[in-house]
Amino acid sequence: MSKIVKTQREASTGRFIQTNLGKAKASKFALVEGMSLNSDSRDLISRLERRGLKGDALRKEIISSFATKQG
Repeated sequence: MSKIVKTQREASTGRFIQTNLGKAKASKFALVEGMSLNSDSRDLISRLERRGLKGDALRKEIISSFATKQG
């Protein structure tokens, strides 16, 4: 039995539709690649998400927190 998988494309532009992986799948990919978060990074991300930050705003805050730690 084979599963039929169709790639979704946007009707107006013909571009492929990309969806976010989500935390569970992203953590599985990270484990396969041998990467994991330490407790400080995990706490930082959860604290920023509780503040309601998502996407680029979340990335910007994470980058700025690392920049302040190093400098």
